[in-house]
Amino acid sequence: MNGWIYLLETTSDTLRFKLGRTGGENPLRRYLQLRTGDPGLLFRVAYLVPTVTWKLSRIEYAMHQQFGDQIRFHDDTRSEWFHGRPESAQVLLEGWIGDLFDTQISETFGQGVIWRAHEWDFRNYMKDWPEFA
Repeated sequence: MNGWIYLLETTSDTLRFKLGRTGGENPLRRYLQLRTGDPGLLFRVAYLVPTVTWKLSRIEYAMHQQFGDQIRFHDDTRSEWFHGRPESAQVLLEGWIGDLFDTQISETFGQGVIWRAHEWDFRNYMKDWPEFA
């Protein structure tokens, strides 16, 4: 099973970012859903992780623990938004993913690799793939 780890940022606060995961669903769809609540939301990067879902949740949990400066909602529950620089989060995220799966991250899609994808990839390169439509 494939899954995605994604990183979003916002122009409304350049020191805030969102880390999340989605199963086989196209992360661009998730981004478009979230953008209705923040018109300044930007899709920074997503990583296709060819593995089982528990590892995705393990990555997400590790990310959330490492950053620690989680933004809380008005009722004091934790969100998936963090204080910090999105570019620093991306560097840390790539290190965690590479270490956890003991592999390099690739700019090219292929079997058994962790693939780094950007919004452009979803809108142009992958638009005709049924599994990503």
